[in-house]
Amino acid sequence: MNRSFAVALMGAVVSAGVALAGPAHAFSDQQRQFVADVSSRGVNGDSVINGETQQTLGNAVCADLKKGNAGANEVIGVANDFSAIPIQGSMSQAKVIVYWAITDLCPDQMSQRQDHWGDGQ
Repeated sequence: MNRSFAVALMGAVVSAGVALAGPAHAFSDQQRQFVADVSSRGVNGDSVINGETQQTLGNAVCADLKKGNAGANEVIGVANDFSAIPIQGSMSQAKVIVYWAITDLCPDQMSQRQDHWGDGQ
């Protein structure tokens, strides 16, 4: 994960309320599905939305994977980003985020996904 991603994630936490109050059509169907999937597995949906760009943390994960980052390294990067900002995050939540980002937002990266990540295992 890079520094700009961490800054964007911090912005997501601060401005999540703005994103949720914005127009419902601001997110693609895939982004809405990603937020629903991670939220249903215990990851706070507000922590995965950047209100300024109307993008999700999942979009950043996919961008990193498409640049050649390994899925396992993305899990570690997301967990480290959570620890660097004032929100509750964990390795299990990072696994859920990466799994569902791949599933919902960048299925072309399916080879990077590990099935046990789906529920944070």
